[in-house]
Order: sequence, then C-alpha cells, then structure tokens
Amino acid sequence: MIRRLAKLHDDNLYNWDEYLPARIFAYNTGLHSTTGYSPFQLMFACEPILPFDLPTSTITLTKPNDCWTQINQLTKTYKKNVKNNIIHQQQLCKQHYDQQRADPTYKPGDLVFIKQLGKRPKFGELYSGPFKVLQQQHPLTYSMEDDQAIIQQQVHVSRMEPVYERII
Repeated sequence: MIRRLAKLHDDNLYNWDEYLPARIFAYNTGLHSTTGYSPFQLMFACEPILPFDLPTSTITLTKPNDCWTQINQLTKTYKKNVKNNIIHQQQLCKQHYDQQRADPTYKPGDLVFIKQLGKRPKFGELYSGPFKVLQQQHPLTYSMEDDQAIIQQQVHVSRMEPVYERII
C-alpha cells in the first residue's frame, strides 16, 4: 500500500491522506495474483458493481432462503479455488527459490561463519564465528560448536557461510 501511495503524490507531499480512499478501493476491488480473486469478492461473495459497469442480469429466487444457500455455495467454491490458487503460487515461489539457492554440504571439522538473527547495530557484525561443524543432523541442518567448545547449536544451512583459509 505504501508503494502505491508513493506513486500518487502531488506537488505537495503532505496530502497523501487524500489518496487513501481511492487506493484502498483499488486494492479491495483489484484481482490479487495469489488468490485469483479480489478481497471484495471474497468478503461479500459477489463482484463489486462499479459506476461504469453495465447492468447485470437479475437473479430470481424461488424461495426466501435461496439467497443464503447460493451465498454459502459460492463461498465454498471461492474457498476451494483460493486454496488451490495459493498452493499453486507457493509451488511456483518454491521452484523459483530453489533455482536460485545454492546447495552446500559440509563435512565434520569444516569451519563456518553463522549469520546472526534478530536486531543488531547498524554496523554490527552480520556473521559470528568461526564455528566447527560436528555432524550433519538433517540434510539441511548441522550441529556445530565454537572454537572453545563452549557453545553447541544446530544451524540451518541457509545461515552458514564457509570459512576460506588463505594459503600463503
């Protein structure tokens, strides 16, 4: 939402709040690539009627409870389709990530640096170590200890960087 507001500024940068209703409306009525539906459609079980849309055909209900039944059926269909669309998008993201991901393996005794998680000072160290690899616990998890053998921990391979020894 912030990126959308940043694109819609006037000469006066302090009137961003005037654009909020239009941006929220566009977001809620726009088709989302992950779900395949707009948030409005998922919330109200119908597509939004915009001022420039042509009139739609009328729905005739034979019984008073027909409306509720139709909405329930439509909601179930939406949920099923959204679930399938989300699973499909997750698989696409995983494939893209796996294409870019390196697949390093470490042997016991290898030295590695471990990426620090959480908050740190702006110019603080990103990695700590070196740590010695003890053994592979899982295809992507290793147990390791620091050089004084005080701290032992399990670390995911995505947080590990090999130590390259300089040969003189």
